[in-house]
Amino acid sequence: MEKIKSFFWRKKIILVLSAIILLAIFLRLHNTQYWLRFNDDQVRDALVVDRMVSGEEFPLLGPKAGGTRFKLGPAFYYIEYLSAATFQKSPIDLAYPIIFFSVLSILLFFYIGRKIFGTKISLILTFLFSISAFAIKYSRFAWNPNIMPFFILLLFLSFHQLNRKNLSQKSRWIWSAIIGITIGVSLQLHTTLLFIVPIFCILLFLHQFIKKSLHPAPFLMIIGLIFLTNLPSIIYEVRSDGKNFAAFSQGFLEKTTTRISLPEKIQNSLVCSVQSHTAILSGVLLSDDCDMFSKNNRKLSWFWPVTLGSFLFFFGGLLLFLKDFFREKNSDRKYLLGIILVFLLLFSSLLIPLGEEVSLRFFIALLFSPFLFLGFWMKLFSNWPKKAYIFIVIIATVLIVASNAIFFQKIFLSTDEGKFFGGNRLGDIDPVAQYIASDVRKNPQQKPFVFSFGATRPLEYLIEKRGVREIRYNSSPEEMSEENSPSATAYVVDNDSSGKDKNQDSFPGFEIVEEKDLGKYTVFKITPKK
Repeated sequence: MEKIKSFFWRKKIILVLSAIILLAIFLRLHNTQYWLRFNDDQVRDALVVDRMVSGEEFPLLGPKAGGTRFKLGPAFYYIEYLSAATFQKSPIDLAYPIIFFSVLSILLFFYIGRKIFGTKISLILTFLFSISAFAIKYSRFAWNPNIMPFFILLLFLSFHQLNRKNLSQKSRWIWSAIIGITIGVSLQLHTTLLFIVPIFCILLFLHQFIKKSLHPAPFLMIIGLIFLTNLPSIIYEVRSDGKNFAAFSQGFLEKTTTRISLPEKIQNSLVCSVQSHTAILSGVLLSDDCDMFSKNNRKLSWFWPVTLGSFLFFFGGLLLFLKDFFREKNSDRKYLLGIILVFLLLFSSLLIPLGEEVSLRFFIALLFSPFLFLGFWMKLFSNWPKKAYIFIVIIATVLIVASNAIFFQKIFLSTDEGKFFGGNRLGDIDPVAQYIASDVRKNPQQKPFVFSFGATRPLEYLIEKRGVREIRYNSSPEEMSEENSPSATAYVVDNDSSGKDKNQDSFPGFEIVEEKDLGKYTVFKITPKK
């Protein structure tokens, strides 16, 4: 009888988890053509991947670290290359690996959560993880930090598996290989991981050495795989006499040398940690900045309840995490809790010197953390009477789902892309590119210009992908007038609100040949008056 119950229980788990994964896939793939974020960073990466697909260049270095001349390793470009080489259709192809790793990170979180909290709580947490507006926002476009959660969770799982008692030799080699590759790739995804992951792994290997569980041969393989996955960067350093490392050192000094004091840095990193956990869990995105206590936010009617609740949730969750770790008797579970705590401690320590630079985007690496904190709160309430516990869980789940639904709408449907969405939508720019490219091909005699506007670089990329390369971008009326050519034609792109207010008087010295309403943008085709 127990075997039959166990069989049906496993079936239910698989069905519920499958439903969660299908929902996660839908939320990450729905309307991708329109909602894809396509900023200058995405254009930069797309150009590199295009050259890889055409066989022109396979880079030794990857994307630039924000605000510096230092470049990360090229692992992200090689991951993107696999997708682009498979589909070869549009910028959407570059987002597929991000979506893929995002969904896999949900599965990894369920497995880790199940080890810590059991199946029921883990399923609830996994569901909330899958519908997090913050997580969805950063899983729908191509950007190297967006795949950090998968590799961090895989690192936790791999070290946990490697620490198991009576692990077979074959399994030890497999998990060691996974650790080596995961470390090697993680070092190339974000500068924060370049600091945290080596220290994190050294501490865990040192723990294994002290416990006499460190096996030399698999350990050497891990070192070899780290070296192999970072070989392109190493080759570049040798060829350039350490040019990229010098840029890294300079960038680190610039980012950590600030005008604010150490207490202010601690305060900034602390506020950002609290705000990020609320944003990830509930979707409450005031902005990408850690401005929880800004004057504008303090005017909001719900500011103090949300702020006090955020601090209670964060510090209460952290204390419950520590309490659970120190009271845990099961060595396997205690080790898993311990490695996650070590990572969180290292991450928090790194934020302090970067206090002035920290923003919510830094916490993409900690997507899992708020849901673990929530799990410890749920575990605390599970000691209450059953009906009270179920009531609290239902109310909390409904509120979190509702909040995420509201901010999902704000992120993807709001016209204020700068505040919530974070940049340009492909679906807004692509019709403009299609119209201009088509018009230029129809009129080969004209000398085309595109006046400067907020999304010039993405527009240029999309037009050139259509085979039109003769346009001069970031032009001005003065530059066009200096051309002194009757065939000179300019395309002026305005957002919808300002474009509707423009008329012939808005372009002195020019004649409007055509006005095209393309959704968010209005395009004016103008020529010099004769």
